[in-house]
Amino acid sequence: MKKKKSAPKPAPKGLLKEIFENAKVRVLEITMKPGSESDAMELPARVTRAIKGGTLTRTYPGGKKEKVSFKSGEVRFGEPVPAAVVKNTGKSTIVLYSVFLK
Repeated sequence: MKKKKSAPKPAPKGLLKEIFENAKVRVLEITMKPGSESDAMELPARVTRAIKGGTLTRTYPGGKKEKVSFKSGEVRFGEPVPAAVVKNTGKSTIVLYSVFLK
């Protein structure tokens, strides 16, 4: 029996490439061009490495905004995030390699 895929869902409208998945993690490479935006999505706890850095803005229901900037090569841990729309508000394409914990 195949296990259903887990978060993040729905997938961003940028390029989403699944690298690996098992019962404990899902590994994705996410590429977002300047101005590209995701549908509202929740993010589980994760470790992310910025292959190519940039700036994203999360917009939560109610209009609250949060900017998140990554430097190329930076690695960070992210706590779970409630549903938000993510937009590349920078001037260059951002590429992230994320390991989502299940």
